[in-house]
Amino acid sequence: MAETQPRVNFWKRHAPVLANDVDTQRVEIFALGVAVLGTIILFSYSGISKATASWMLCAAACFAVGMTTGFIFAIPRASGQYVNSNLELISDWLTKILVGVGLTELRSIPGALRHLATFAAGGSTSSGQERAFALFVILYFFFGGFLDAYLETRVFLTGAFIRSEPQDKR
Repeated sequence: MAETQPRVNFWKRHAPVLANDVDTQRVEIFALGVAVLGTIILFSYSGISKATASWMLCAAACFAVGMTTGFIFAIPRASGQYVNSNLELISDWLTKILVGVGLTELRSIPGALRHLATFAAGGSTSSGQERAFALFVILYFFFGGFLDAYLETRVFLTGAFIRSEPQDKR
């Protein structure tokens, strides 16, 4: 009787770094889904052209800004289980500034988004449909990046802080 090979998990075979953490796998799949869906929407809207490259750069920039913001908001706070870090203090300071400025400038946010969408759509000569699509790209990729970075930071960094503590402190 021939011996059967043990089944190797897909993640252990193709992404060994992610193989041991189910939460990490889910976050990575979510991030990949956001990127793929966004790319499909971009290609279906304008085909493959210089315009598509411009839209993709705009989307990547919005995704990067969203990820940076999500990272800042997601730094775990000290709870006695792990050490307090300078990164946590900086995150706390930046979070307070972003929320404070956001609340004081709440009325100007729609106008600023409108101007950004007009710029991304090609200026004041662009159609309403192009500006609406640009606004969609900006918001979709910003919030996709924010959520991705927030989840990844919470999953990875919290665990890393806990693992970095000496065994006797846990």
